Parts: sequence; structure tokens; C-alpha cells
Amino acid sequence: MTRPARPTGGDLLHCNQERTLLVDRDPAGELVVRKILLRGSITDAEHECELGRRVGHLGVVRYLDARTDAESGRPEVRMHFHPGTDLDALVATRGALPAVEACALLLPAARTLAAMHALRAADLPHGLCHGDVKPGNLLWTGATTLLLDFEHAGATHQRSCAGTLGFAAPEAEVGAPLHPSFDVYGLGAVLRWLLTGTASPRARLSVHDDELQLLVEACRARSPLERPTAAVVAEALAEIGERLRGDAREPARAALLAGELDACRAQLQTTPDPAVARTLAQRARLCARRPALAAAVHATGAGPIEPKALADRLALLGAWTLRFPRATGAVANLHRDKQRAGELLAASLPRIFEYVRAEDFDRARALLDDLRRLTRIAAALPGALRVPGAGVGRMPSLLQRAPLACLDQEGQRLEAAAAEHTDLLATLHAAEGALALDDAANAIDNIGNRYGGTSEAVARYRDRLHRLGFYVERIARGRGNIDRLYELLPGEDPAPLLHFVDECAGAVAASAASADQHGVGAIGLRSLHLALGNLRDEFLSVRERAAPGLACLDRALARVTDEAWGLLADAQQKLQAEPVPVRPLQLLLGRLDTFRSLEAFVDRPQHSRSALIDRIEWLRLRLEQVQATRDRLARGAEQALKKGHWTTGLFDMERAVTHLQADDDHDDRQAALLRQRLADAKKRKQEIDQAQRRQHELASRYAALQDDPHAATLERLQVLREQRDCLQFLAVHANKDRSDLYGRDLRDVELRIAQEQGAQAEAELDNAEAPADRLRIAAQALAQLEGFAGGGEAGVELPGRMQRLLDHWRRRHANELREVERRQAEAAARRRRRWLPAWVAIAFVVLAGTSLKLWPGAAQAAARDPLQAAATELAAPLRTPAATLADAIIAMRAVDGDAATALTAAETRVAAFLLATQAQTGEPARAGFARDAWLHAVHALRAAATPAHAPDFEAAVAAATLRLRTAGMAQ
Repeated sequence: MTRPARPTGGDLLHCNQERTLLVDRDPAGELVVRKILLRGSITDAEHECELGRRVGHLGVVRYLDARTDAESGRPEVRMHFHPGTDLDALVATRGALPAVEACALLLPAARTLAAMHALRAADLPHGLCHGDVKPGNLLWTGATTLLLDFEHAGATHQRSCAGTLGFAAPEAEVGAPLHPSFDVYGLGAVLRWLLTGTASPRARLSVHDDELQLLVEACRARSPLERPTAAVVAEALAEIGERLRGDAREPARAALLAGELDACRAQLQTTPDPAVARTLAQRARLCARRPALAAAVHATGAGPIEPKALADRLALLGAWTLRFPRATGAVANLHRDKQRAGELLAASLPRIFEYVRAEDFDRARALLDDLRRLTRIAAALPGALRVPGAGVGRMPSLLQRAPLACLDQEGQRLEAAAAEHTDLLATLHAAEGALALDDAANAIDNIGNRYGGTSEAVARYRDRLHRLGFYVERIARGRGNIDRLYELLPGEDPAPLLHFVDECAGAVAASAASADQHGVGAIGLRSLHLALGNLRDEFLSVRERAAPGLACLDRALARVTDEAWGLLADAQQKLQAEPVPVRPLQLLLGRLDTFRSLEAFVDRPQHSRSALIDRIEWLRLRLEQVQATRDRLARGAEQALKKGHWTTGLFDMERAVTHLQADDDHDDRQAALLRQRLADAKKRKQEIDQAQRRQHELASRYAALQDDPHAATLERLQVLREQRDCLQFLAVHANKDRSDLYGRDLRDVELRIAQEQGAQAEAELDNAEAPADRLRIAAQALAQLEGFAGGGEAGVELPGRMQRLLDHWRRRHANELREVERRQAEAAARRRRRWLPAWVAIAFVVLAGTSLKLWPGAAQAAARDPLQAAATELAAPLRTPAATLADAIIAMRAVDGDAATALTAAETRVAAFLLATQAQTGEPARAGFARDAWLHAVHALRAAATPAHAPDFEAAVAAATLRLRTAGMAQ
């Protein structure tokens, strides 16, 4: 984690399921790091704090105290705030580091661990182990690398190994006791991480220096006995880093690891390196075979992206950086996309809830799987996976602390919701199967209460129930025509059909919801057949019960249709006879009309239904031609009826029928014809009277609904539309005077429909929040009103109410259009502003990285100055004792004899210098000069030590170094 350069207090540094790290200010205004333990006790906090304070002088963060957090009630450990960047974040922003820089960064940590391992006390008889060496626990401050997090630390042999996967030694799997070799394994794993940019076992060190590879392998040896000590690792890091500064092969290695293949080839021309050359050839072949990898490196990643696509891109970038861990573009894209992964996690969780609310569990599961995969890929990459959220600054949410655990929790909720949904649907389908419409409505209400009554799924269920009720009600209304049909078809068994129709009638009678919407009158058999077929196809729970009745009706309609074709064939023969038998043809046509009035005709394999109807009309025309002369007797009555004078026309038709009552066949036929026409006229008059009564009823109904404050717009619209149908019928079939009146009433009703539709759209617009939805509603309402305005008579001015309503919706539509355009412009501006801080941060990281590279070189140049020259550069109070110490140390270079004795003398000289200058304890140069003098003495005497006494000599050096540091010597 990169610590904020200027924290204001309350900044979140890190969080997981077990702990949360915050930066706060104490009462004195000093910055402190508060580590809140979400798991563990105050004893654990005190243990960590006590161990951290005991080694505070050995290059670790400064621990302050342990206490209980007043806000959360959890234990917390407080530490001094050290600005810097942990090595995990450093690799995340820069990629793999050069070997020289990696050695320099890890060297202070190795020395700190060596000092901890060598620490001896009554409760630490074998030293202290850190127990969790990993990149996130190593903080680079710009001057040194500090060790963090003593949560897993403990005395050697007195605590079990734990650590972090990928950086913990194999013995952690069996819970072996802590040992210094466990920390050494972590050092090797961190060094490998710094060099490769990943903890993946597929990463290779083949292009790096051989000694560096051997050091990593030795530290990561499977057997603890084969690993070196931390002191040896520190010495090796110092020597390897120093040697690699002037290694001519490093530029070729750097170019290869950065993906600059052409530059690498150029370097190999001057400085051949077989290992680099082999790896270069492999990487070149890889780039040629997998262009998608290279494309992912250069992708801008702008615009919205789905979790699956982002996971794929992170995987490609991870694969590329596995081969080219210092590729600047790939590392930048990887860091940017990992940040986007955290943002996408926070933004995508609400979508799972929306899918569940819409009962689209498959899409919810697919999105959850994509988020899990994205989280796993992102978490395996360098750097922390930061998820924005409302908890930032205090107690983060579970998604911020443990994204995978949060996603698993969401998965459990999803499966529980799916199981509950399955139970609710089973109840609904059972009610549908039993045709229990009220029970089905209650089941839908339960689903609405669970997932929201306004969800699309609940709307679909309500529409489905409406269709079920519609089909059942129509089937129930077919009972009368079924009876009439089977009266005409002797020998057919209607029991299966009648049984199901009676069930539907019982369901309609038992339903309170259908009682108010019960249809009036019978329906045709084709409509009944269509309703049965739709019920069977759309409702699987009713299929087995509806299928027998549908099959029974299929057989009956097929028989009726075949009989009709047979009757038409007989009529054809009769029409060819002389004289034409009108009466038998009329009876035949009457039977056909009966079948047709029942809507009993269907398509057959040999003939279509339309062809049958056309043939019946042809037969009717031929009969009309035969009877043309006979119609003159009733022409006056017919003229009156055509003019709409129904009373006069019916009276005249009755007289004509009475006049034709005679015994001869001619008069009988004429009378039958007139009686038929009289019946038709009465029927039409009855239809007109019914339409007029219905028109008055609807007008009264609409007036009542207008006065009812609880009446719904849809209910008023339904009444107006039915009134419009009545007026259209009356305008066509009434006489001329009344037809004009009905036309004006029709225009007024259409105007009210437009007003009601506008009111309905107004309500929908008020309830809509999304600008796009509001614009769509306004556009639809305006289109409907303009359609009404354009559908009027030519030259007729629009009513004032209609014109005002039209002008109102034009203004609403323009306002909503401007709002959508404004929000689109604001969104574009926000996207531009969002990228500016990212580019500033990248520039800062590049400049900081450049300064870090220059520091080790300057330090090394200073280390090469003679000791006497360093003494002369000190301040006046230190100059004389420093010069005396320098002369004594230089004189030891020519020592002969026991190196251990001389080492003791050197320690005495340095301790005397520190004692003589103890008044200058605030002077950093005093402690630094003592360290340089001691190192000069150690290097000089190490060469004089015999190989047999070398181990004892090194142990004496470590012990003396620890004593001098306690006396005030710099580390």
C-alpha cells in the first residue's frame, strides 16, 4: 500500500477480514497508524505491541501502545506513521525492479531480521522470528526498508508457523515451530517477487545473474536446514548488488524484461549472454504466436466494461507481465485495470439485486461468477485490490475487507432467493393448474411483496394471470354454442369438452377478480378453440386437463367443416336442375349459416376455411339472383329500412309478409324470404337499440368515474374506448340526422381519450426517474396527441383543450430532451476530470522512481571515501576523537595473530569513541562514523581470520555489532 504523503486523518491504509489499518491524529496532532483487530483479543494486540517495541531499534516501525478502540470496541495497536510505499504497491506501480535496486531495498530488511534472530533474552533464548515476511510487510521510506506487522512474530521454537500463501515456507503447512529459516524463506520469496513482479510459480529467473538465482533458490529451499541465515543473505545481497552495478550484461537483461526486444538484440551484439539470447528467442516466438497479448498491452481501456471482459484483459496483461515484468505500458494498464476492477465490484453488486428482483437468476449467477473470477485474478496481481465504498475512513464493508467472502455471501443469498422463488412459483403453478384464479393472484402478491410489486417479472405474472382468466372466462362462455353444435352432430360425445368447460365456469364463478369482468354472451366455436389451444400451449399445468376437451372440439369442427363441403356439393347439383328448388337450397343455406354463426368452420388439409366461406357466399348470391324479382314486394320496406326509418320499415315488412301468406309454393317461398329479411331487420334494430342503451350507460359510467377520486385512468380509458366503439357503430348504422350527432359525440369521446392518455402519461412521467425513460414517455404521449390532431377532418380547427394539451406536451418533450442532453454533457465532463488525477499520479511515480534509483549510487560513492577524510569532515567537537579512532582502526589492517583478540580491541576503541562523544547524541554523524569505523575493522580482520575460526569470528562480529548499536552506533 502507498501511504498518503499528507494524510489528514481517517485515511484507510489497508483492510481484510482480520484487521483494518487507519491513519489518524492523536491529541497532540501527531500522525499514528491504528491497526484495529477484527479478530483476536486485547492480549493479541498487547503481544504484538510488546514485541514490536522490543525490536524498535532494529529497523522496524515504531510501536506506541495497545488499547481498545472506543468506536468499534475492538482491540487496536497504535504505531508511529512512517510515510512510504510497501514493496507490494511499489511493484504494482512500477513492475519488476532491477536486480541492483531489489538487493538495495531488501538489504535493510535482511539485516533487521538477522539482528532479530540474534537477539537473546530470558524469554527469547533462541531469538525472535517475524513469521510473515512478505512485500506488504516491508515499507520503503526513501531512506531504508522498515519491517511491519509483528502479528505473527514470536520467540523461536515457541510458536507455530503461519505466514501468507506464496511467501510462507512449506513447513507452515504442518504447523512447524517458528525458526529463523522461516523468515529466510520469506526473504527469498520477496526477492523473487521484486525480480519477477509476481508470485506465480511459472515466473522464471533465468535471465538474471547466476549468483542471484542461487541466492533465491537457497533461501527458498524446501528443507530449512539448507537455507542460509539472514546475516548471510544480507551479506550476499550487499555483494551481489555491488557487483551488478558494473555488470555489462544488465542493460540487455533490462531491455528483455521491459519487452524492448530490438534494444535487447542490440545489447547482445556488444555483450553476448546465452541465457538472455535463449529467452529472447522464446519471447519473440510468443509475441508472433499470440498477438492478443500485445494488443492488450496497448489497449486504452476507455469506456464502460463488463466484469468478464475486464477479467479477460487482466489475465492477458498478467500473462504479458509474466514474460515482460518491467514493460511500462503493461504495468500501467495492469495497475489501472486493477483499480477499475475494484470500482466495478462496487458497481456490479447492486446489479445482482436487480436481476434477483427481476427473477433473472441465471444472469445473476453468471454475473456473480464473472465477479468471482475477476476478484481472483485481480487479487493475485501486485498491489491491493481497493473497493470504493461508504465505509472508507472508518470500518470498511465486507466487500472492501474480503471481496471473495462477500461474493460468496451474495451467492448464498442468491441461491436462497432462487429456492424461495422456486417455491413461490410452484405455489403459483399449482393454483393455475387448479384454475384457482384468486389463489394465483394471492401467490403473485406474495411474489410482489418479496421482489417488489413493480418489477417486470411480477408484471409478467400479472399479465399471465390476466390471460389465464381471459381464456377461462371465454371458455366458460362457450357452453351454449357447444350444446347447439352437438345437437347438430348426433353420435358425437361432448363429455370431455363439457367437463372442462364446466370447470372453467366454476372457476370464473369462484373468482372475485373475474366477477366484475365477466363477459356477456356466447363466443364462437373458433374463438373457443383458439382459447383452448392458447390455454394448453401457454399453461403447462393445465395442459393435461385441457387436451381431451380440445381434441373433442377438434373432431367436431372437422366433422362440421367436412359436412359443409358436402352440402355445398349438393347445392351445386340442385342449382343445375330446372326449375331451381329454392326452398331446399334455402334450408341447406340455413344449415350452413347456422354452422357459420357458431364459427364452426376450420381449415382442412384439402380446403381452407376462407374458400369455404367464399363458396357459401357464392351460393347465397345465386339464390339472391333467383329471388331478385320476388324482392320488389318488399322494396318499399327495404328503402325505409335503408334510410334508418326502422319503425316504418318494420311495419311495412310485416304487412308484406302477411300479404304473401298463401297456399301456393311461390307465395310460400316469397313469405319465407320476407320473414327472413324481417328477422334480420329486427335483429339490426335490436342491435341499434342495444348500442344506444349501451352508449347512455357508458356515458353515465364515465361521469361517475370522473367524480370518483379513486378511479384509475385505465378504467376511464376502457369505458371511453367502449363508448367510442358504440358511437362508431351508431354513426354507420343510424339514419342520416342521428349519424351526424353521433359523429360529433364520437369526436368528443376521442378528445377525452386523448386527454386521459395525456393524464396517464403525466403520471408515468412523474414516477419515472431516469432521464431516458422520461424522454421516451414524453415522446410517446406527444406522438399519440399529434396522431389524434392529424386524424381529424380537413379544415376543422382543433378544440382549444386539445390545442393546449398538444402545446403542453410539446413543451414537456422539449424540456426532457434538453435534460437528457445536459446529463450527457455532464457525464462527458466527469469522465475527462476523472482521468486528470490518474495522469498526475503516474507522473509522480515516475519522478519518484528516478530519484530512488540515484540514491544508492550516491551512498556507495560516499562509502568509498577514506576513513581519515571522513573524520576531518566532522564537526569540531567530534573531529579529534574521530581522528584518533580512525588512526587506531587503520593500524589494525596490519595485525598479525589472533583476529578475535583484535576484533575485541576494535570493539573497545569504537565503544570508547561513543562514550567520549556521548554529549553529542543528537548528532547523526557521530553514530554513522562509529558504524563506518567498525565496518572498516571487521573487513580488515575478516581477511586475517583462519578458515577454521571463521564461524566463531562471524558470531563474535554479530554479537559485538548488537552491543555497539545498543551503545549508540548507527545501524
